[in-house]
Amino acid sequence: MVNETKHVALTPEESLPRWTSIATDVAVREVQTRCAVHTLSNQIVGFATAGTPRDDLAPTSAELWSLNVVPDHHGTGLASELMHEVLGEDVAAYLWVATGNGRAMSFYRKHGFELDGDTRFDPAWECHESRMTRA
Repeated sequence: MVNETKHVALTPEESLPRWTSIATDVAVREVQTRCAVHTLSNQIVGFATAGTPRDDLAPTSAELWSLNVVPDHHGTGLASELMHEVLGEDVAAYLWVATGNGRAMSFYRKHGFELDGDTRFDPAWECHESRMTRA
């Protein structure tokens, strides 16, 4: 098992290619996206996207595509709220998480996801990922 995590800043410049790809997928798939905006600063502090699976051999009919919250808002319940908004409660789903990202894996376990043994390398993020599934 590879235990490496690449932390990627949530800046528009660094995220543009990935979000262009996601926007293209959104146009042809059933997708839910929610953004959280801090009311005092008008800054985006988190976002989540879920939809139909992007993988050919998906273990469920729903995928949590992304869930990101800026560090200042970790532990506030925002991530849980965003995930429930786009995915619903107790819906069978899967997601990919950076291998070795213990904080994220712990969060997802609290919401019923478990590692299912599948892994891959994501060239866009240049990191190894592990799949977590919720039945």
